[in-house]
Amino acid sequence: MLIRTIFVAISLLSVGFSASTQTEERGYLPYQGDWLGGDGGSSIDLGNGSSLWLFDDTFINTNGERSGAWFVHNTVGLTPHSSCPWNISSCTGATYYWNTNVTPIFNEDLANSDYYYWPLDGFMYNGTLYVVLNQVYNPNGSAYPGSSAAYLVKVPNPTQSPWDWNLPASDFTEIYSGSAVTPGVSMIVNQGPGGNPFPSDPNGANYAYFLTYVAATSSSNPAYEALLRLPLSDIVSFGNLNVGSDSNWEYFNNVGQFQSWPTGTTVPPGNIKQLITPGFTEGTLRYHSSSNQWIATYTDENNDGNPYPPNEAYYQLAGNISGNYGGQENLFAFPEMASGNSWYVANATCYAVKEHTELENSSASLVFTYACNDSSSVVDSNMNLYRPEIVGTTLPTQ
Repeated sequence: MLIRTIFVAISLLSVGFSASTQTEERGYLPYQGDWLGGDGGSSIDLGNGSSLWLFDDTFINTNGERSGAWFVHNTVGLTPHSSCPWNISSCTGATYYWNTNVTPIFNEDLANSDYYYWPLDGFMYNGTLYVVLNQVYNPNGSAYPGSSAAYLVKVPNPTQSPWDWNLPASDFTEIYSGSAVTPGVSMIVNQGPGGNPFPSDPNGANYAYFLTYVAATSSSNPAYEALLRLPLSDIVSFGNLNVGSDSNWEYFNNVGQFQSWPTGTTVPPGNIKQLITPGFTEGTLRYHSSSNQWIATYTDENNDGNPYPPNEAYYQLAGNISGNYGGQENLFAFPEMASGNSWYVANATCYAVKEHTELENSSASLVFTYACNDSSSVVDSNMNLYRPEIVGTTLPTQ
């Protein structure tokens, strides 16, 4: 799991689109108040004309400087669609939230500071917000801590101010224990033709689909993405939702069917389909009705033997969620990692490529964000780093 970055203040320019001769516009959301940048950056359409943004590690300070700032492990932001379209030169509608005692919004384990949560993705269902959290155990303060579990949190009042969410421990439930699998890298609910992500199943719209990272087990068995699903009725009941003990979990197998995950184990079954390779822990899978295709956007996390870090964002396309993805294609070359570019930063690492369908329109039918960090302390002073950069371009097609 990479240390993350994504989201913040707007100025437009054109840069070359690495996959063709196209150009794209780009910008970023503004810093507001004490919020001085964060990474992660998934967005969820709340259905009320606004987006909720999920940030991971975030700088918070009252004096406008990152040096000496609090480092809050998750925060959220709200942007009204009407006052913050992706491609304008100013954005007045962005507001950011964390707990008022400078602690994370999602913080069920506050008593034990060795554990914290990085949000992955989420969805709205029947007026309730559900967010998948990667639980991190980091007693030594590593910059690259490993996963210890995955959780699901429910927010019964998502359209109220996040200051008023007040999430108790009962609103958190574990869905996977361990680091072999990370379910919910991207969440799919009520997407797909007619709102059904898996049309060959007439009841397919009654499930939440979890794009799932399966970790490498050896150099000859690299990481990949799999597809799991769980009935929405299970999620609403919010009981025991653990993979391996909740018998309603299903996985997509290598003969094109969903079947029950075997109880009593958290090890991926031998016939689970490697849906997308290479695997990634930060990316999205989204449906586009205009072209009837699914698009995965991500950054290669060195699962294919390429030198690390990657300097481009990638995409893959498929005609259905479980179909044959067309192989990795170049989407965007990170200017922060290109020497000679005015945006170049030595030792920069860019990651967290996430699509935002609610911001897309006919002039930019693919809108995504990414974030950049730096291996030195320059991130404390360079305010052009550690924030979500927004890019809009033409939707690729097969």
